[in-house]
Amino acid sequence: MHRIHSLKELHVWKVARNLVEEVYNQSDNIKNRQFYLLLLKTSESVFCTITEGCILNTLEHFKNSLAIAAVSCKEVCDLLYTARCCKYLDEKGIGKVMLCCKEVLVEISIMKCKIGARIREGNN
Repeated sequence: MHRIHSLKELHVWKVARNLVEEVYNQSDNIKNRQFYLLLLKTSESVFCTITEGCILNTLEHFKNSLAIAAVSCKEVCDLLYTARCCKYLDEKGIGKVMLCCKEVLVEISIMKCKIGARIREGNN
């Protein structure tokens, strides 16, 4: 893992941004305003937490931020199950957002492993 000059270099940041975009694209028709806002804010939390962790500029902070972002991402998944039960979103929309969540979680795991290796090497 080399020094990051731009957030746009991070694949985990890109897939988190894609998650937010997909939630916006798929949730336009949700009639329950409170649920709509909760889903949007939770997906935005994933993206913002990754951004904040990178900006804090230490590997330990970034690793902790990734762990928090993973929890928020799992909350998005939980909200999708509620959306299914309440029929707020169709199956196609749920599937698209769920796929983005899975991508984010995989990328978070990969990045945490890379950061863990750098920390063990003493490259904070």
